[in-house]
Amino acid sequence: MAASESRSRALALLQQKDAMEQEIEELEKKLLGPGGAGLYGGLIDDEGFPIADVDKIIDIRSSRNRLAMLKNDHETLMRDIEASIFQVFKAGEETEEEEKEKEKAPQSDLSTSSSSSSSSSSSSSSSSESAPVGSSQAIEVEIVDFQALIEEKGFCRVNQVSAEGPASKCGLIEGDIILSLGPVNKSNHRKLLAIRDTVMRNIGKALALQVVR
Repeated sequence: MAASESRSRALALLQQKDAMEQEIEELEKKLLGPGGAGLYGGLIDDEGFPIADVDKIIDIRSSRNRLAMLKNDHETLMRDIEASIFQVFKAGEETEEEEKEKEKAPQSDLSTSSSSSSSSSSSSSSSSESAPVGSSQAIEVEIVDFQALIEEKGFCRVNQVSAEGPASKCGLIEGDIILSLGPVNKSNHRKLLAIRDTVMRNIGKALALQVVR
Protein backbone atom coordinates (compact mmCIF):
# COMPACT_ATOMS: atom_id res chain seq x y z
CA MET A 1 0.00 0.00 0.00
CA ALA A 2 1.36 3.46 -0.95
CA ALA A 3 2.31 5.92 1.78
CA SER A 4 -0.46 8.36 0.79
CA GLU A 5 -3.10 5.62 0.88
CA SER A 6 -1.88 4.36 4.27
CA ARG A 7 -1.96 7.87 5.70
CA SER A 8 -5.45 8.55 4.32
CA ARG A 9 -6.76 5.35 5.88
CA ALA A 10 -5.14 6.18 9.23
CA LEU A 11 -6.65 9.67 9.23
CA ALA A 12 -10.08 8.27 8.38
CA LEU A 13 -9.83 5.86 11.31
CA LEU A 14 -8.82 8.72 13.59
CA GLN A 15 -11.88 10.71 12.55
CA GLN A 16 -14.03 7.69 13.26
CA LYS A 17 -12.37 7.34 16.68
CA ASP A 18 -13.05 10.98 17.56
CA ALA A 19 -16.74 10.66 16.64
CA MET A 20 -17.05 7.41 18.60
CA GLU A 21 -15.37 8.85 21.70
CA GLN A 22 -17.63 11.90 21.59
CA GLU A 23 -20.74 9.70 21.51
CA ILE A 24 -19.36 7.57 24.38
CA GLU A 25 -18.76 10.71 26.44
CA GLU A 26 -22.30 11.98 25.79
CA LEU A 27 -23.88 8.67 26.78
CA GLU A 28 -21.82 8.46 29.96
CA LYS A 29 -22.82 11.99 30.94
CA LYS A 30 -26.45 11.10 30.33
CA LEU A 31 -26.34 7.93 32.41
CA LEU A 32 -24.02 9.15 35.17
CA GLY A 33 -25.22 12.74 35.42
CA PRO A 34 -27.86 14.10 37.82
CA GLY A 35 -31.00 11.97 37.59
CA GLY A 36 -29.21 9.35 35.52
CA ALA A 37 -29.80 5.64 36.05
CA GLY A 38 -26.09 4.74 36.03
CA LEU A 39 -24.25 2.31 33.81
CA TYR A 40 -25.46 -0.78 35.66
CA GLY A 41 -27.99 -1.79 38.27
CA GLY A 42 -31.75 -1.79 38.61
CA LEU A 43 -34.03 0.82 37.07
CA ILE A 44 -35.15 2.72 40.14
CA ASP A 45 -35.82 6.38 40.87
CA ASP A 46 -34.09 8.64 43.41
CA GLU A 47 -36.36 7.34 46.18
CA GLY A 48 -35.55 3.70 45.46
CA PHE A 49 -38.83 2.79 43.75
CA PRO A 50 -39.01 1.10 40.32
CA ILE A 51 -39.28 3.55 37.46
CA ALA A 52 -42.86 3.67 36.24
CA ASP A 53 -42.21 5.58 33.03
CA VAL A 54 -42.00 2.93 30.27
CA ASP A 55 -40.46 5.33 27.75
CA LYS A 56 -37.72 6.22 30.22
CA ILE A 57 -36.98 2.56 30.88
CA ILE A 58 -36.64 1.91 27.15
CA ASP A 59 -34.39 4.94 26.76
CA ILE A 60 -32.11 3.85 29.63
CA ARG A 61 -31.77 0.31 28.32
CA SER A 62 -31.13 1.57 24.80
CA SER A 63 -28.43 3.98 26.05
CA ARG A 64 -26.74 1.27 28.11
CA ASN A 65 -26.71 -1.17 25.19
CA ARG A 66 -25.42 1.47 22.81
CA LEU A 67 -22.63 2.43 25.22
CA ALA A 68 -21.55 -1.21 25.66
CA MET A 69 -21.44 -1.71 21.88
CA LEU A 70 -19.45 1.49 21.35
CA LYS A 71 -16.86 0.50 23.94
CA ASN A 72 -16.37 -2.87 22.27
CA ASP A 73 -16.12 -1.24 18.86
CA HIS A 74 -13.66 1.30 20.28
CA GLU A 75 -11.26 -1.46 21.34
CA THR A 76 -11.39 -2.98 17.86
CA LEU A 77 -10.93 0.42 16.25
CA MET A 78 -7.84 1.19 18.35
CA ARG A 79 -6.24 -2.05 17.20
CA ASP A 80 -7.01 -1.09 13.59
CA ILE A 81 -5.44 2.34 14.16
CA GLU A 82 -2.27 0.80 15.59
CA ALA A 83 -2.02 -1.49 12.55
CA SER A 84 -2.61 1.42 10.16
CA ILE A 85 0.08 3.53 11.83
CA PHE A 86 2.52 0.66 11.41
CA GLN A 87 1.62 0.52 7.72
CA VAL A 88 2.20 4.28 7.39
CA PHE A 89 5.71 4.04 8.81
CA LYS A 90 6.44 0.93 6.76
CA ALA A 91 5.27 2.60 3.54
CA GLY A 92 7.32 5.69 4.41
CA GLU A 93 10.45 3.61 4.89
CA GLU A 94 9.91 1.86 1.56
CA THR A 95 9.47 5.22 -0.17
CA GLU A 96 12.70 6.55 1.38
CA GLU A 97 14.61 3.46 0.24
CA GLU A 98 13.28 3.85 -3.31
CA GLU A 99 14.33 7.50 -3.39
CA LYS A 100 17.80 6.63 -2.13
CA GLU A 101 18.18 3.98 -4.86
CA LYS A 102 17.20 6.55 -7.50
CA GLU A 103 19.73 9.04 -6.15
CA LYS A 104 22.59 6.54 -6.16
CA ALA A 105 22.80 6.12 -9.96
CA PRO A 106 23.56 9.73 -11.04
CA GLN A 107 25.73 10.40 -8.01
CA SER A 108 28.03 7.45 -8.73
CA ASP A 109 29.14 8.97 -12.05
CA LEU A 110 30.08 12.26 -10.44
CA SER A 111 31.76 10.93 -7.32
CA THR A 112 35.25 10.47 -8.83
CA SER A 113 35.38 13.81 -10.67
CA SER A 114 34.20 15.81 -7.69
CA SER A 115 36.30 14.08 -5.03
CA SER A 116 39.40 16.22 -5.46
CA SER A 117 37.53 19.52 -5.51
CA SER A 118 35.37 18.59 -2.55
CA SER A 119 38.36 17.58 -0.43
CA SER A 120 40.13 20.88 -1.09
CA SER A 121 37.01 22.94 -0.41
CA SER A 122 36.27 21.04 2.78
CA SER A 123 39.74 21.69 4.17
CA SER A 124 39.51 25.41 3.47
CA SER A 125 36.01 25.76 4.85
CA SER A 126 36.85 23.94 8.07
CA SER A 127 39.80 26.23 8.74
CA SER A 128 37.73 29.38 8.13
CA GLU A 129 34.80 28.29 10.31
CA SER A 130 36.78 27.20 13.36
CA ALA A 131 37.32 29.88 15.99
CA PRO A 132 40.98 30.53 17.04
CA VAL A 133 42.01 29.42 20.50
CA GLY A 134 42.13 32.29 22.99
CA SER A 135 39.85 34.54 20.90
CA SER A 136 37.78 37.22 22.63
CA GLN A 137 34.48 35.79 21.35
CA ALA A 138 31.97 35.58 24.23
CA ILE A 139 30.66 32.15 25.21
CA GLU A 140 27.37 31.88 27.05
CA VAL A 141 27.27 29.13 29.65
CA GLU A 142 23.97 27.94 31.10
CA ILE A 143 24.03 25.75 34.20
CA VAL A 144 20.92 23.56 34.38
CA ASP A 145 19.66 21.69 37.43
CA PHE A 146 18.39 18.57 35.64
CA GLN A 147 16.72 17.12 38.73
CA ALA A 148 14.71 20.30 39.21
CA LEU A 149 13.90 20.33 35.50
CA ILE A 150 12.61 16.75 35.65
CA GLU A 151 10.46 17.51 38.69
CA GLU A 152 9.07 20.65 37.07
CA LYS A 153 8.41 19.44 33.52
CA GLY A 154 9.01 15.68 33.28
CA PHE A 155 5.89 13.54 32.90
CA CYS A 156 6.94 10.31 31.16
CA ARG A 157 9.89 7.91 31.43
CA VAL A 158 10.75 5.76 28.42
CA ASN A 159 10.86 2.18 29.71
CA GLN A 160 11.22 0.32 26.41
CA VAL A 161 12.18 1.20 22.84
CA SER A 162 11.48 -1.25 20.02
CA ALA A 163 14.37 -1.81 17.63
CA GLU A 164 13.81 -0.10 14.25
CA GLY A 165 10.62 1.46 15.64
CA PRO A 166 9.67 5.15 15.31
CA ALA A 167 10.90 5.97 18.83
CA SER A 168 14.27 4.36 18.14
CA LYS A 169 14.66 6.17 14.83
CA CYS A 170 14.00 9.57 16.41
CA GLY A 171 16.76 8.92 18.95
CA LEU A 172 14.87 7.92 22.09
CA ILE A 173 16.52 5.42 24.42
CA GLU A 174 15.40 3.64 27.58
CA GLY A 175 15.51 5.92 30.62
CA ASP A 176 14.82 9.17 28.76
CA ILE A 177 12.49 11.57 30.57
CA ILE A 178 10.08 13.30 28.20
CA LEU A 179 9.49 16.99 28.94
CA SER A 180 7.39 17.79 25.88
CA LEU A 181 6.27 16.35 22.56
CA GLY A 182 4.88 18.96 20.22
CA PRO A 183 2.13 20.73 22.20
CA VAL A 184 1.97 17.97 24.84
CA ASN A 185 3.53 18.69 28.24
CA LYS A 186 3.09 17.90 31.94
CA SER A 187 -0.03 20.06 32.23
CA ASN A 188 -2.07 18.57 29.38
CA HIS A 189 -0.90 15.00 28.64
CA ARG A 190 -4.18 13.47 29.92
CA LYS A 191 -2.53 10.37 31.41
CA LEU A 192 -0.35 10.09 28.25
CA LEU A 193 -3.38 9.84 25.93
CA ALA A 194 -2.40 13.18 24.40
CA ILE A 195 0.90 11.65 23.24
CA ARG A 196 -0.96 8.95 21.33
CA ASP A 197 -3.39 11.44 19.79
CA THR A 198 -0.64 13.90 18.82
CA VAL A 199 1.46 11.22 17.14
CA MET A 200 -1.50 9.81 15.21
CA ARG A 201 -2.61 13.26 14.03
CA ASN A 202 0.88 14.16 12.81
CA ILE A 203 1.81 11.04 10.85
CA GLY A 204 4.52 11.92 8.37
CA LYS A 205 5.16 15.31 10.01
CA ALA A 206 7.99 16.51 12.24
CA LEU A 207 7.33 17.00 15.96
CA ALA A 208 9.56 18.80 18.46
CA LEU A 209 10.65 16.43 21.23
CA GLN A 210 12.34 17.59 24.44
CA VAL A 211 13.90 15.01 26.76
CA VAL A 212 16.34 14.79 29.66
CA ARG A 213 18.90 12.00 29.41
